[in-house]
Amino acid sequence: MAVLKLYTEVLESGLELYFIKSDSMQRLRPRESEPDFKALGNALRLNALSMIKAAGSGHIGSSFSAVDLMLACRIFLPENPENIFFSSKGHDAPGLYAVMNSFGEIPDSSLLNLRRMEGLPGHPEVGSFGIPTSTGSLGMGISKAKGFWYSRKNLTSTVAVLLGDGELQEGQIWESLPGGSRDKMAGLIAIVDGNKIQSDTWVDKTLPLGDLRKRVEGSGWLYLDCDGHDYSSLQKTFSRASSENTKPVFIYANTTKGSGVTFMESFDVDGKFYKFHSGSPSDEDYMSAVHELLEKLQISPTPSSLNAHISISQKSYSRSEDFIPKKRNQSLIQIWAEILEELFEEDKSLVALDADLSYDTGTYKVAERFRSQYIQCGIAEQDMVSVAGTLALSGNIPLVHSFASFLTTRAAEQIFNNLSECSKVVYCGFLAGILPSAPGHSHQAVSDFGIISSLPNIEIFEPACETEMSLMKSLIYESDKSIYLRVGSVDLPEKVDLEMVRLGRMTQRKFGEKFAILTSGPSMTKIALEVAIDSDDLDIAVFTYPTPGRSLTEEDASLLASFQKVLVLENHLPSQGMYSHLLERFQSSGSIVKLIRSGISELPKNGQTKEVLKYHGMDAQSLAEVLRN
Repeated sequence: MAVLKLYTEVLESGLELYFIKSDSMQRLRPRESEPDFKALGNALRLNALSMIKAAGSGHIGSSFSAVDLMLACRIFLPENPENIFFSSKGHDAPGLYAVMNSFGEIPDSSLLNLRRMEGLPGHPEVGSFGIPTSTGSLGMGISKAKGFWYSRKNLTSTVAVLLGDGELQEGQIWESLPGGSRDKMAGLIAIVDGNKIQSDTWVDKTLPLGDLRKRVEGSGWLYLDCDGHDYSSLQKTFSRASSENTKPVFIYANTTKGSGVTFMESFDVDGKFYKFHSGSPSDEDYMSAVHELLEKLQISPTPSSLNAHISISQKSYSRSEDFIPKKRNQSLIQIWAEILEELFEEDKSLVALDADLSYDTGTYKVAERFRSQYIQCGIAEQDMVSVAGTLALSGNIPLVHSFASFLTTRAAEQIFNNLSECSKVVYCGFLAGILPSAPGHSHQAVSDFGIISSLPNIEIFEPACETEMSLMKSLIYESDKSIYLRVGSVDLPEKVDLEMVRLGRMTQRKFGEKFAILTSGPSMTKIALEVAIDSDDLDIAVFTYPTPGRSLTEEDASLLASFQKVLVLENHLPSQGMYSHLLERFQSSGSIVKLIRSGISELPKNGQTKEVLKYHGMDAQSLAEVLRN
């Protein structure tokens, strides 16, 4: 592969990252002859891997399984400047950016800017190097493709959308199919990256798709399948799809998650947690994967720094590792997992429901120990919430789990319907707030607070630490309403003593006499404490309020009124919460305290934590200046 040019970048840690130049890859796909498809795919995998390593997070397995399909859409579909291609699942953004780079649409210099502000978003977004539509919220792909199809001016152009096989569990997919056949949408092609593994484990063990061919053909589409990593199979299938002139086409491509790197492809039939779905590889895993990809690309000489690391032939994972969730820093997720175990030990009326996020929401321990009280609903939030509604009407206490951005927006109507029945459901929304900011808009839950606070018969509980989270053990039973547990999935501030925490009251975390900061949740609490500790001249007290949807008690409001300034730090868009309640209280009492709100007031930026917080004026330095001024 003498045509390929390898270049390196060095991280602050000293680790070398390896990339293939885009001009090298252009020579692998000559117009006059058959492209070197395998080499192209592996070069793209190397670039995607290095992008993720540089970013510190991303989705390797999905990017690796999808790159050959993305190439196939470029190489095998008839050339037309008005063709549209996009990935609906969004997890494969690093793979997509690598493909775009190889076609000269993204410069080499941008590859190191994955998941950074003004760089390459964690999930595709409109406005980034010609991306046609924002994706990452699953299930919307075919509907979005239909919109593009209806808007076509060149009737010979193709609209192609790439889906994940786990994504097919979303109800909107099946709503979108019949209209495509009714309106004879020839030129519309839906391609499924059939790697058989979703966020946690196998698709068939999460929520089986049944006889997919019958379901698709029953909706009037042409169904084709192929080997998603084989040049001839892809060429034949895409040729058949592009020649269809009476109906839309649905291609199921059999792929392998982590394709191209042996140890990333390996996943036991009884495995529970696929190791390389998300996150950044360890240095050892990165170097081992680079070693294998460079060997396949026949790039020589092998960079000297690789020789000091483990050879791919020595790299393997035991079956037991598939049962162990990936490691992460202590957060409220682990605390919640332990609390769930305690609750389920005592109460057989509890039922945990999960949307293919058992490790990321803490239900994995209950799933293993209390199987009769656990329902894996798959990527189908609306179905999950409605199931919970009738479980509650039947005398159970259901605890519904998903990422906050998907649970509260996609299933808002179902939540409202449940609330109208005056039963009790505990909705547990994770990744709540602006952080983590790297995944992008689709995963930044800043509208969830406003949605839930506008609904009747439900209250919001947003703990800041382990001690406040422990109050959920009593709140579940004491509250006569449904509960929205809003969980910030970031590192925790130090916990406080149990006697300092009471339901419906503020928790004082630092004493001061001049200014006060009032907030909730772990990320904003850590920032507030940083402001207070690093700004001795300001004499700042810090309070957290784990029930931010409730008005403060008279005693707590009077305490805050004793300060010169009170800064309310909210981790959501403006809505009925701590600031609005306190403002109303101060205005009605004639208080002269200066009340300030800091929080998200626009579409949040995504990127690395420090740059995003600084942009929105929510970092410690900006908040200190607000209090000084």
